[in-house]
Amino acid sequence: MSIDKIVAIGIRLFAITLFLESLNQAYLLFDVLQQGNLNGLDVSFIFITMTTTTPLILGLILWFFPLLLSKKIIKPEINTELSAMDVTSFLTAIIIGLGLFILSYSIPDVILHSTRLHLEINNPTGLGNGTTETKSYLFVTVLEIAIGMLFILKSKTCAVTLQKVSK
Repeated sequence: MSIDKIVAIGIRLFAITLFLESLNQAYLLFDVLQQGNLNGLDVSFIFITMTTTTPLILGLILWFFPLLLSKKIIKPEINTELSAMDVTSFLTAIIIGLGLFILSYSIPDVILHSTRLHLEINNPTGLGNGTTETKSYLFVTVLEIAIGMLFILKSKTCAVTLQKVSK
């Protein structure tokens, strides 16, 4: 099995986590459809629909096209068979897996904190006008996404750096 196929498996696992997150968010959509608001708070139906459907759509794309995406991530020169894999290729696969893991919990957190910020801004009397706490959570979560993407997109550079540092 080559590295791009291993990464494709990781991408499919990530797609499953996104699908589960969309199921977790679906109750918000049903609540807004049924009551017209969310626990008595005004909320945009379009916003809640986007927070529910975005992980679902992204998960479906990743589920149906994992090999295409993994071939874009893995450079042809390091896409070797597992039995002949060198240390750099192995570390690259591990770092990509770590990046996918970071994204698997940070993307749902962005949805959570952006929903919370949306509720705070649209209901200033009850929740404040976008608290500093919510904004800082959102900032940290966006930073986590950037780190996860860095690990995925610059995995070989990270692997080479790790090898140099460990010597």
